[in-house]
Amino acid sequence: MVKFILKLESLCIFLSSLFVYHYLNESWILFFLLFFLPDLSMVMYIFNKKTGAVFYNLFHTYLWSFLLVIIGFIIKNNLVISFGVVYASHISFDRMIGYGL
Repeated sequence: MVKFILKLESLCIFLSSLFVYHYLNESWILFFLLFFLPDLSMVMYIFNKKTGAVFYNLFHTYLWSFLLVIIGFIIKNNLVISFGVVYASHISFDRMIGYGL
């Protein structure tokens, strides 16, 4: 039951991030180009599983997306906000399908 609730929560974050991205009126091509960017952290699995898992989890935390959104608000730059929103959507999508922490 807990897994179901966490996946439902991730679905809500994913759908919310899509709504916010649409509201920001940024390019959907940019969205799809940036969407899989955090998965570059998986390259570290070539060294060993532990290193790969550490880097994957480090890059798949909402902390970085939250910081990008906050920085975007501070400097009044919708593109930076959009990066943070896409980052959050990626993390929530991964968690929704069972990857991640």
